[in-house]
Amino acid sequence: MTSFLYPYRYLPDHLDPLFDEFTYGDAKARGKRLKEKLNRGDYIFFWTNIAGMQYITAYYVVDKVLEVDEAKKDHKIMEKYRNPHLKRSFYEGEDVSYENDVVVFGDVKKSRKLGIPLSFNRTLAERFVFNPPKTIDFQNNRTDAENIGSACRQPRELTKEDVKFLVTEIENLNTEGKFPLDISDWREKEIESVLAKNPDLIDPDFKLVSRQLHGHIDLVFEDSNGNLIVVEVKEGLAPEGTLTQILDYRRVIKEKYDDKKVDAIIVCAGVSSRLKRAAEENKVKIHVYGGKFYTEML
Repeated sequence: MTSFLYPYRYLPDHLDPLFDEFTYGDAKARGKRLKEKLNRGDYIFFWTNIAGMQYITAYYVVDKVLEVDEAKKDHKIMEKYRNPHLKRSFYEGEDVSYENDVVVFGDVKKSRKLGIPLSFNRTLAERFVFNPPKTIDFQNNRTDAENIGSACRQPRELTKEDVKFLVTEIENLNTEGKFPLDISDWREKEIESVLAKNPDLIDPDFKLVSRQLHGHIDLVFEDSNGNLIVVEVKEGLAPEGTLTQILDYRRVIKEKYDDKKVDAIIVCAGVSSRLKRAAEENKVKIHVYGGKFYTEML
């Protein structure tokens, strides 16, 4: 198993890696390294700088690594993917070698863009072993971010222990309620995870009863009076069908706990005026989220 920690930054004419399709291209010595070392099931963790701090923002579980010339022969690949390494040609006047030009394809079911990026700080950096083993030298005349950026500006090979540690940290992050990125980058799973760990973001009296009840009811809370609250989380604007969905969930919870009062809440980034009116008529509350994470009732 060979896995990597990879730096990236987006250029206006070369958006790569493409996290929406889980591809990444590289060439020359770095491309050769990917081609020779990566196999199916290996990991690439991507990190970048956001507002002066480093964050791990995505990881791929590798499906395949193809040379660009080989990939271009596959019409299905060329129709499906937009990676610039597959689309570019030699620029006029440039003396650039594209030897070992490769594209890494992540497994779409296992790879992940992090709605909550993982802070690549000193605490995290000092846990890495790397292969070959090499600790990051934190010099006092530089900031931690500068030391990390300097030490990891080239891809670093990770050990199995590093990979296991990073995956665990990413999963744990989903319960911490820290959102350094914009709302547009938040994902439903992460929002649900944060609320499960921090129900006070909705109401200080709430405590978690269940998550993913019956495999589809996002959250069930209990308040200080013993009343139950079923919560449906939506990424972005809540679609019109959300009300029907949560009314059905409220009915299911009421049937299961027929001795308790059951309320319902939709958590989302916003709703239409039509959905808001319909929710009020059915006594369903709506909370919108935003900022570093808060909710407020509409």
